Amino acid sequence: MTVDDVFTSLSAARSLISSKNLRPMLILENEAMQDFQGIETSDPDCVVVGLATSQFEYHKLNAAFRLIKSGAPLIAINKSRYFKQEDGLALGTGAFVSALGTRGWKTRG
Repeated sequence: MTVDDVFTSLSAARSLISSKNLRPMLILENEAMQDFQGIETSDPDCVVVGLATSQFEYHKLNAAFRLIKSGAPLIAINKSRYFKQEDGLALGTGAFVSALGTRGWKTRG
């Protein structure tokens, strides 16, 4: 088995983005960004959110909100409710995906 034989949630998201020719705004940790090398990210037309505790900053989340509000799809790497850190439980990706993915935000044409 090689690395190329492993299909992860990150590789699934990359495959979806590639197949639809999307330009994502990536809210991911640096380690996860490696899975998206070669993907065009300028002038994003979708939002990809993964577990990115160091990236969940107001200005990034607000930019993602604005994209989604204008009709951009939201692609969630996972929707975990919480995870364990050394100092205890912490909010998972699901809290941020739920906030960004609230129905009714998209502009309907």
